[in-house]
Amino acid sequence: MVTIMYKTHFYCGGTLISDRYVLTAAHCIRGVSVNSLVVTVGEHIRSFPIETKSKEYKVVYSIYHPEFNHTTYNNDIALIKLGQKVEYKWHSRPACLPLPNSDYVGELGVITGWGRTSEKGDPTDTLKEALVPIFSNAVCRHSLRYHSHEITENMLCAGYINGGTDSCHGDSGGGLVWQGTDGKMDVIGVVSWGDGCGRRGYPGVYTRVTKYLSWIEEHTKDSCYCGRRRGRT
Repeated sequence: MVTIMYKTHFYCGGTLISDRYVLTAAHCIRGVSVNSLVVTVGEHIRSFPIETKSKEYKVVYSIYHPEFNHTTYNNDIALIKLGQKVEYKWHSRPACLPLPNSDYVGELGVITGWGRTSEKGDPTDTLKEALVPIFSNAVCRHSLRYHSHEITENMLCAGYINGGTDSCHGDSGGGLVWQGTDGKMDVIGVVSWGDGCGRRGYPGVYTRVTKYLSWIEEHTKDSCYCGRRRGRT
């Protein structure tokens, strides 16, 4: 998990996927100059960065999906390129890209962020983490409270039917990750949108990363991934 700062203010989250690239949401960078952005890697307590040995990186390039719809939030995915390579440490290692054709239905995902801890609450100073179950799109469309047309095949729902635990305002762009049997963490979703935070019948909606593997790889050819992906190291 990384923080994306806009003019020194906490703005969005993101997921380090290689030594130079951060995966985030399109709505986080659309219309924003890269000169206004700074990415902080390795942060835990935002008000006390010395404790966590965090490091700031300039942003040299950003791109969001050309078919992003800012009304429906379909294709809400983006990439940020850092000005220098990240030195991997225990607190700043990249997530793996997921394997194609995996839907993760019934699995538990992990969400992290510094966003609000409740719908009307304040952002948290300390990085929070929570487990959320992953629903099928059929359940999200027809058994919960979203309208069926709102949930596209490019989206993924995760949360609890009765509400409570959820991503919230300020968590946008952060990752929904899943731990494989090999211990590696796959980023399977990007925090995108939802109806409020933690409301009954309205789980969080995430961009489904498996739908964008070719697009991600096309725009990150000059970088190295987690070893699981197609022989890259």
